[in-house]
Amino acid sequence: MKSFNTESLQNMYQKSKGTERGERILSILRERMESSTQGRRKLAEGLVLELRDVREHERDGVSVVEHIKGFWVKETV
Repeated sequence: MKSFNTESLQNMYQKSKGTERGERILSILRERMESSTQGRRKLAEGLVLELRDVREHERDGVSVVEHIKGFWVKETV
């Protein structure tokens, strides 16, 4: 599964959300985001990656369908 590009993995996740396969896909997506240069910097700053589903919306006149978005947040105690 790691050979798929990120967009393909996001589509696969939407179809298998809530299953064991969906959790594996989510962990691959998280690993990719955390291993990026920006991700390593954010982790060093003590931030935590939260992955959230983003519903269909329009941006710059283009329709965007469901996908996963990473939000870096302060870890709550």
